[in-house]
Amino acid sequence: MEAVTEKGERGAESVQRWTAKRRSALVLSILRGETSAQEAARKHGLTVAEIEGSQERYLLAAENALRSRPRDEEALKDEQIKKLKQVLQSKVHPFLLPLCRGPTTPISLLSVVLRQAADFSAKCVA
Repeated sequence: MEAVTEKGERGAESVQRWTAKRRSALVLSILRGETSAQEAARKHGLTVAEIEGSQERYLLAAENALRSRPRDEEALKDEQIKKLKQVLQSKVHPFLLPLCRGPTTPISLLSVVLRQAADFSAKCVA
């Protein structure tokens, strides 16, 4: 990245401000295969998760822009929350699965944990 960069510690280029234009250029270079997320993270002193997050947001925005009727920001957030819940449910231990559903207040969390603990102890005793 040319713009406003300086050589930082450990050889990483530190950008003074990551504008949307700079993030977009970085994501495009990854999508074109010019660099990888790992290489870009090392070069710019970012984490791979930060770069992958930018890449995911970029691709979601691009997909939405190409729709015949683009969704508003609220609908996009709702869709993303739904996808994240599905991923979480597929990765979570079955013991914690009820926590991924419905509202999570301290009382509801406590009741779910107590119910799960009672079920677990009943299975251990039987």
